[in-house]
Amino acid sequence: MHGLARSLHHQASILQKVARPATDEREIAQGEFDQFIADQAQAIAPELTTVVINSNHYKVYSGKQLIAYITYDHSEFVTQPWVVMVNGVEKFRDTTPARCHRFIEWHYKDGTLNPLALAEVPEVPTISEISLDLLHESRK
Repeated sequence: MHGLARSLHHQASILQKVARPATDEREIAQGEFDQFIADQAQAIAPELTTVVINSNHYKVYSGKQLIAYITYDHSEFVTQPWVVMVNGVEKFRDTTPARCHRFIEWHYKDGTLNPLALAEVPEVPTISEISLDLLHESRK
């Protein structure tokens, strides 16, 4: 009987060793598939990230691009104090920042919320360029 138990234990350990790589391969394949789906979803509709500046101000980003911000209107008698601002223009008001975030998410994903345009930064001459210009002018 002792030999039979040892044999069964040995066979079970062999089966476990054979079965485990198949499970690991399935888990790896499932993980790769899940990552592929997440990457595709990110490419189609990037996740929005909300950064809390303080308790009354939030910035919403898609990747590194600022999409909108949510701020609190401290004016008296305002029934919807939370404001969504895009390009410095008020786009939406509501009673909670969560509803404002949902507005941003909804309109960003359907393409009706234009993200903040990056202003063109004029080229600023370096100190060495200014020095060269002054040197050339002094020689004239």
